[in-house]
Formats: sequence, structure tokens, C-alpha cells
Amino acid sequence: MPIDNQSQRMRVMKLSGILITNRYYREIDGSNNYHLDYIETTFSEIKGILSQFDGEKNG
Repeated sequence: MPIDNQSQRMRVMKLSGILITNRYYREIDGSNNYHLDYIETTFSEIKGILSQFDGEKNG
């Protein structure tokens, strides 16, 4: 699925108790940039985040 540069798209995964979000966004000058955030979290918090996407349909 192509990245939509007009909005943030997130992928979430659990890695040793750390939530990793990959955010793609467009800078004012039009360049595409990649930003990686490390957020300490718990597995139950990740489940809550992922549950927000239940039922989403592509297209």
C-alpha cells in the first residue's frame, strides 16, 4: 500500500516492551522524511492501539 504523504500513517509492533511507530510525513519544502519514535509501553496498551484498527477496510 503506498504511503499517503498528506497524513501520518502508523505501523505498530511490539519489540521488547517498546512501542515503535513509523511515521511518514511531508516537510514544508516537499521532501519526504522518515521519523522513528520509541515509546515505552506495555503489551496491553499496544493491544488497545491495535484494536482501534479492527474492522478497517483498505480501498
